[in-house]
Amino acid sequence: MYVFLLLVGFALIGCFTLLVLAFLGDWGILAKSFRAQEKPRGKYFYLRSCSVGMVGYRRMLNVGVTDKGLYLSVLFPFRPLHPPLLIPWSEIKEVHENKFCSWRNYYLSIGYPEWAAITIDDEVMQAARSYLADVMPEEEATP
Repeated sequence: MYVFLLLVGFALIGCFTLLVLAFLGDWGILAKSFRAQEKPRGKYFYLRSCSVGMVGYRRMLNVGVTDKGLYLSVLFPFRPLHPPLLIPWSEIKEVHENKFCSWRNYYLSIGYPEWAAITIDDEVMQAARSYLADVMPEEEATP
């Protein structure tokens, strides 16, 4: 009996944590407009660390660079309240590069004025660069 209550307690804590993450981050806001209906063809990067809003997802995201947009999905066990997203390239209005020593990532501003943000790593950005050339600063637009 106690084991059952313990398991139910852990499940409730896990669901509450996912709810808080979806709320604090921009995932819930993005899902209202950009919920993916299907997984489009493209180049995919698995088990990536990215940030969506204020929430960092360490080695929990699959990121796709497709003709239709940037595809994001959370690994299956963490998927409740985090449906897959497909953000059209036209909705990414600004890109800023962040550097620290040899490490770099890119901050993508969604909407104008900005209402959501995503941070992706350098390898994903290299694949997405051709789709985002119009919104990147001049010095970053060339490889």
